Amino acid sequence: MSHAAAMRDRCRGPRDGHARAAPRERAHTGIARALAAIAMLFLGLVAVQPAQAADLRRIKIGVPDIEVFHYQGQVTSGDALRLQSEIAKLAPNKRVAILLNSVGGAYEEGKALGRLFYNAKISTFVLGNGGLCLSACAMAFLGGRDLVTGEPLRAVIQGGSLGFHQFRKILPPEQRFTKADLERAVGEVQRAVFDDLKYLKEINQDPRTYRRHISEPAESMLYIRDSAALENGFHVINAESRTLISPDVFLDRMKSR
Repeated sequence: MSHAAAMRDRCRGPRDGHARAAPRERAHTGIARALAAIAMLFLGLVAVQPAQAADLRRIKIGVPDIEVFHYQGQVTSGDALRLQSEIAKLAPNKRVAILLNSVGGAYEEGKALGRLFYNAKISTFVLGNGGLCLSACAMAFLGGRDLVTGEPLRAVIQGGSLGFHQFRKILPPEQRFTKADLERAVGEVQRAVFDDLKYLKEINQDPRTYRRHISEPAESMLYIRDSAALENGFHVINAESRTLISPDVFLDRMKSR
């Protein structure tokens, strides 16, 4: 089977009718076993941030029905294609998760990764114990979802951090700006916002998260950790109990206020 055909089969989802009909609880039980193994494997790992392009490698977690990739380093052009080449080697009904630890990098490539995660139904996780998923990485993280249910499955392992920031355009301090320069800069920001909103619609992400992160000053970062991750609709893995905590109950409670 060609790589293109394998990816098409994966994007369609499992062909087994029973797998499609599996309830959310059963589906998440399988992934929770894998997540427990991930949490145990990386509990003692100290997160590092290499300056070079991201390292992408497959890791063994002892759970046969899921493949886990570890992605660590700078997001660079071509990363989505690298991962796509690896995913195409797997059976279409094989669950895939990716463990992220990156301070960001090429912003558009981050969105390309997010589209791949969403279309190929790859669940996304932020490394705990000081792990980071910032800027381009955070945008990629939003695309994660479960292969069986098709629902969002994005989790932060306890001690890890997501980070979003507003647009920044760095200009020479001595430069004098004309009206045309300012109009051009405003137009660039408007196009960037439109592109981000288009991306969020493609991955079926609630834009309210986006409104929060662009409300931060351009020179700062909005960090989302642990309980705040639940409030933003993301799962959290409790590293001590090695359990997957769903945000659904917390969001329902917040809506009932």
